Amino acid sequence: MTTQPETVQQPGSSLDFPTLKVKLFWVKLLSGAAFGALSYFIFRFYVHVTFFLVIPLSYLVTYGMILLYLLYRSGMRKPDHPRPILTFPLNFSSTWFMAFFVFGIVCYYFGW
Repeated sequence: MTTQPETVQQPGSSLDFPTLKVKLFWVKLLSGAAFGALSYFIFRFYVHVTFFLVIPLSYLVTYGMILLYLLYRSGMRKPDHPRPILTFPLNFSSTWFMAFFVFGIVCYYFGW
């Protein structure tokens, strides 16, 4: 018995997960950098906001954008198996966190 990996294109699905994975890497890298730079301005002007609030909210916004894009690409119809679509935006999460912290530190160091 063999099982299919989650990245195999399901019949009747318009999503091509291998090519979307490359795009996802760049989206996570760029959104992590953008939110990292934005966090500098948030922490500079709003003193009472903490990392514990900014990081999860920023990541959830990124996750939501990717999920909406996947639903849009699949024709806004409910998939037969929602797990691959719900777990796909979690790929490259460490890339997002690294870009977030690197650009946050760079903005802090140069003091835009």
